[in-house]
Amino acid sequence: MLERALQRAIWDYGRMLKLTIDSRQKSAKCEVLLKGESEPVTLILQQYEIITEPAGTFVIIHKATASREWLTALLESFVRGKKIPVPEKYARVLRIVA
Repeated sequence: MLERALQRAIWDYGRMLKLTIDSRQKSAKCEVLLKGESEPVTLILQQYEIITEPAGTFVIIHKATASREWLTALLESFVRGKKIPVPEKYARVLRIVA
């Protein structure tokens, strides 16, 4: 279910090929084939946390890298340390899996 949700979230940009979550290490690895690219991109999210507040459920990623240097820079600028809202219909599944 989580994989389908992520697949839908990135549909405009490409498709997810593989997702691995290590809940003990609070990390995830995702391989994505972006539109217009011939080789997949690997995203590694480290030190994530899931928080629940009255306003909803959020993911905070404290460290993120990618197999492309420019994408690592984007992740650092726009994702690292930000509260990313999780739609409520996926929040329960995310808390169980991650």
